[in-house]
Amino acid sequence: MIKRIKHSIAWRLEKYQVILESYRQRKVSHELIMLDDLFPYELSSWRLAEYDGYLRHYPTAVVYTTGDSLGHYTKEPRSFPTILAEYTDRHPEMRGRVQLFHPARWLRGKLAYVMFLRNTDRFLDVLEANKLPFIMQLFPGGGFRFN
Repeated sequence: MIKRIKHSIAWRLEKYQVILESYRQRKVSHELIMLDDLFPYELSSWRLAEYDGYLRHYPTAVVYTTGDSLGHYTKEPRSFPTILAEYTDRHPEMRGRVQLFHPARWLRGKLAYVMFLRNTDRFLDVLEANKLPFIMQLFPGGGFRFN
């Protein structure tokens, strides 16, 4: 019971911190917002290369990532926040541009990019709530299967 209460308090505190950060940055608009469930995990090297390329090409682009798929593909011993911190240590120029996703975050931008059908389904409510146009890259896998 106490664990649930602590978790609930921590989640609410995190939510209010994200809302406050969003309010402070309310006038910031990104050229491209990428929403993902695994970036910047190294095992997905093609995704790492693609998103890194977008981040380098578009100076105001950002990635909001959940890490939700980490446990589905590997028995990775590191936590996702650790993987994210290691990425920004290796790429200090990306600090602040790759962050954990939170549903309370306000998304302000010209365009969102989502890879995979599963991720589009996961983020659709957030995209619609923020009135953010988006494109989806459809690959076999990621929730899309041929009959």
